Amino acid sequence: MLMFCIILICSPLFSYTQITLKFIKNQEKAIISTVFSPDSKNIACLTADKTIKIYDTQTGELTKVIDDKGEGEICINYSPDGKNIISGCWDKNLKIWDVDKGILIRKMYGHLQAARSVSYNNDGQFIASAGWDDVIKIWYAPTGVNLRNFKGHTQCIRSIKFSPNGNRIASSGYDLELKVWNISDGGLVFSKKVADFPVEAISYSPDGKYIATAGLENSIKIWNAENGNLIKVLKGHTEAVYSISFSPDGKYLVSGGDDKIVKIWKIELGISIFDLKGHKLGIRTVNFSPDGKFIVSGAIDKEMRVWDASFLSIVPIVNIPTNTNKLQSERIISWESPENNPTISFTRHINVTAQINNPLFKSIQFFLNKAEYKKLVKNNIEVVKPMSVKVTQNNVTEVTYDVYLDINENEIQLFAESLDHTSYVFSKPLFVKYIDISEQLKSTQLKVLIISPEKYYDKKINSKFEYANISKFKGIIKTQEGKLYNSVNIVTPNFSEDNLINIADSVASTCSKQDVYMLLISGFFVKDNTNSVYFVMPNANAKNFETEIISLEKLCNSISKTPAFGGIIIDESHVCQNIPKNFLQANNNDINKIVEKSLSGKKEYVKYLINSSESLQIFDILTNSLHPLNDIDNNNVIDFEEINIFLKKLYNVDYQYKGRYFPFYLHNSIN
Repeated sequence: MLMFCIILICSPLFSYTQITLKFIKNQEKAIISTVFSPDSKNIACLTADKTIKIYDTQTGELTKVIDDKGEGEICINYSPDGKNIISGCWDKNLKIWDVDKGILIRKMYGHLQAARSVSYNNDGQFIASAGWDDVIKIWYAPTGVNLRNFKGHTQCIRSIKFSPNGNRIASSGYDLELKVWNISDGGLVFSKKVADFPVEAISYSPDGKYIATAGLENSIKIWNAENGNLIKVLKGHTEAVYSISFSPDGKYLVSGGDDKIVKIWKIELGISIFDLKGHKLGIRTVNFSPDGKFIVSGAIDKEMRVWDASFLSIVPIVNIPTNTNKLQSERIISWESPENNPTISFTRHINVTAQINNPLFKSIQFFLNKAEYKKLVKNNIEVVKPMSVKVTQNNVTEVTYDVYLDINENEIQLFAESLDHTSYVFSKPLFVKYIDISEQLKSTQLKVLIISPEKYYDKKINSKFEYANISKFKGIIKTQEGKLYNSVNIVTPNFSEDNLINIADSVASTCSKQDVYMLLISGFFVKDNTNSVYFVMPNANAKNFETEIISLEKLCNSISKTPAFGGIIIDESHVCQNIPKNFLQANNNDINKIVEKSLSGKKEYVKYLINSSESLQIFDILTNSLHPLNDIDNNNVIDFEEINIFLKKLYNVDYQYKGRYFPFYLHNSIN
């Protein structure tokens, strides 16, 4: 009787009837990878048509298609919270996707060739990737910093897996070696030749005690995860094995390969107890669901098959907690210099200072644009050390780095950990934009059109008009010629002779993309019964009013016609008296609608609509806004945002900024 029972357990034919096929999902191209979400409710399926499809595990319903029309993904994995998917791509990049929204949220650069395997650690803070460039990269998932690089493999790394507690990572591939690394310091726990032919897949047991390997030599080997000793060999596949996965309780292992059979192994017995058949071509991916109730398999035959594994009565092992503790960066690391974040720098070299407010953290790494900051020193690339390290009486460590910024955007982060590697902390990113003033001086022209009457000749209309003197403003802007701009051209039209619309269009037409074109208007504005807004010319009176007004929209359209960065400043403070009956005073809302319409197709511009209950000396006010005291970030430059901050303290300002950053006014030369 005992003999009969053993035969039943070992018989694949008998056991096959206990593992039923739940559903099949046909794809347009071969399946590369499949992975269950951490809650087992969904399956992500990666196919050779460059898309990631999300299916409901219970119903097989397609719920999401993820595709950025790029060069295509090679490998995928879920984050532990199920919110994101990490993918390795043919274009050498890694991509993090928001699963619910189906959108790309981050790209990570650094691999020299395509990544073939990606893995999240158990708390989702770190990602490991590896592939054709033989390097394992460890990334800080929240910001994409490349924290560690492990080198030692000599050929393509085909598979990597974090240990269940996240403290180690196993890797193997075409150099036939199984390597286990400590994440904290990159130290090699062991390296062992595990095959005579390339390894295609590895898997950690859920208790972290064993590592399984498989590949082109048809067998599966189980190794001690601490010392690399061979524990068991599982033989039964007749061709190459491309995918393996431990069950969540560690008692079983599922495998698949070119013999088109999904095998389920009872590890303790070392035998295959289920042979699941149906695939017509080689299997490339198999996985247990995290709850142990399902198995998914995918093959070159374009079929994703989901099997009901509840017969195994798997009870998952509780996740093993990590031994590393992340502390809150807001309390531990603070940026002291620069003072503002984000900030603008007009010098390539800057000093960056951070304070580490906990004596526990002695080991420090500095990252610039996701990579550890390094320099070429005597033909060797070396990690840059801080130019100064100070420890205060309160045990606060202050570190200062001399940083040579990249062109345009710079993201800086500091990483600190305890000497025993049990605790770590990341700073918040510090964002620094570097702008080369010399390039602006070489190629940028500032063109300013000022439309501002000295007076209105009709005494009734002019009764409450106050002239805004432009001479001081013109003088201070002209100082920027040869200092910040290649040339400064200020146009003040003669109202009696010039056609303002033609002048505006003419000035705008002479600008190129790298230039700045500013339109400044001060005076009276009225609207008709169609809500069209007009600028009132100085010669207007009761008899000729309709011929002495100019469409504000046509004036503003000059900004939309030029490729230059556009700016418009309108002084709305003047109230027109004795307006004809078929016109009304235009208010801020009326003017803003016209301006918004004119700027709707413009990619780069700044807008100030300034309003006050009293008439303003707008050009004196703008001159005052350029005072050094308004240089909030102390970078020697007044920009449009700083002008806005000054104006808003005094008046009602409708402000909008869009597009590239432009330093508007430079106080002193920048070395």
